[in-house]
Amino acid sequence: MTIKNTMLFTVIGGISNKPITFLVETVKPPGEETVVVLETLEGEYETREEFEDALDYTVKGWEKGFTHKDEMKKWKLIYLKIPGAQKLVHVLNELLEASEES
Repeated sequence: MTIKNTMLFTVIGGISNKPITFLVETVKPPGEETVVVLETLEGEYETREEFEDALDYTVKGWEKGFTHKDEMKKWKLIYLKIPGAQKLVHVLNELLEASEES
């Protein structure tokens, strides 16, 4: 799998009021069409390496049962083909416009 583009950004969660970092990539699996990958992890990470290290610690901790409840971080992973990613952008834009109008 070839990573074509990577972006990393952090926002404040709407409910938790804590930082959530997004790792967004476009990847090209061999012989397949490009896929957009959205991955989120609670916390603030400056680099892809920091993000991946924290994710690795979180997932392995869950699997091995040694991550304390207070250390557990929420993690999400979404794969979208280009039409699905475009639809997501369209829906988000519509929701933002509607929110600004009300």
